[in-house]
Amino acid sequence: MDKINLADLTNLIMEQAKVKGFGTKLEDIDVAEKAGVEEALLLAHIEYWVFKNMANGKHFYGGHWWTYNSQEAFTKIFPFWKRNHIRRIIRNLKKREYLNVGNFNKRLYDKTTWYTSLRPDFLKTLGANAPMDWCESTNGLVHSHQPIPK
Repeated sequence: MDKINLADLTNLIMEQAKVKGFGTKLEDIDVAEKAGVEEALLLAHIEYWVFKNMANGKHFYGGHWWTYNSQEAFTKIFPFWKRNHIRRIIRNLKKREYLNVGNFNKRLYDKTTWYTSLRPDFLKTLGANAPMDWCESTNGLVHSHQPIPK
């Protein structure tokens, strides 16, 4: 892979975020200004999955919708960040009260961390721009790729 400087990488990330509908709302810009661009990017990623879980009725605990991931998995999603860097971003989001962290794993030895956004109304602002494919189909035939029988 060719070397890329931080400014080019930031621009690339923000362009991809805009394609997905993130980074274009005042709320996203506010997070970037107050906490940092990297924090805004990770928070937008987490909010996307929390919204998707809400749309599919999954992972509702303690009055919040949640998503989960390990720091190791985040390094695969964001290969330009090391694990320690992701840990710092998460710590900063928690400190600035943008992110809540929990553990709702069924097995005690499972240390996978759960996340939810603390931004008020983020589910409403995401829902206004949500693509149709964010929800699972309620029709089991949709995934079968077969025509409806006559």
